[in-house]
Amino acid sequence: MVMSRQTTPKNNIKVNGYSFEQVEEFKYLGVNINEKNNMHHEIKLRMCAANRSYYAMKEMFSSKLLSRRTKERLYITYLRPIATYAFETWASTKGDEEKLSSIERKILRKIYGPVYNVNSEIFERRKNDEIQRLFNKPSICQFVCSKRIERAGHVWRAEGCLIWKVMVGNPTGKRPLGRPRQRWLDTVKRDLSKINNTFSIDMATDKNGLG
Repeated sequence: MVMSRQTTPKNNIKVNGYSFEQVEEFKYLGVNINEKNNMHHEIKLRMCAANRSYYAMKEMFSSKLLSRRTKERLYITYLRPIATYAFETWASTKGDEEKLSSIERKILRKIYGPVYNVNSEIFERRKNDEIQRLFNKPSICQFVCSKRIERAGHVWRAEGCLIWKVMVGNPTGKRPLGRPRQRWLDTVKRDLSKINNTFSIDMATDKNGLG
């Protein structure tokens, strides 16, 4: 694979006498990597995988034989890890996070069921704030945010290592036209500002501060 903003001809790549087929994307350790380095496709695949798993377990979430607490544990220990696998490496946008939230709300609505309105005498779908109040745990986006900050702390403290150089490095050359793509570090800074405007990535040197 050759990562480039431009369309590259598909030729086999030769290294030390070995020939490797050039592809547009491949899967490594369960994560989809493509030649455009676009994580939105990987996030979409994660959402599809979580949906498939949800429908496979749908009867369990609506079962009267299981308590709400048991269903919550099923979601937290089985479905949420599927939806958020390798999420700490994502440079996710607000749109990506809204997709995550919508999947979580769908699952929690199935767990808690509808609520009966005595005035209209019909069952109504629970509102988002009521769903979060019943769950009474960090939302999936808050979970993603905390783990991404934790990873940022580990990376920042690895000063001098390759992963640290990639994070802080500034590529040389002319920037292409158009809006710059959101970087992973930009996402981390946004996560920190949500917690406290005074927080910065430099605080990662203090293990009690970040990560």
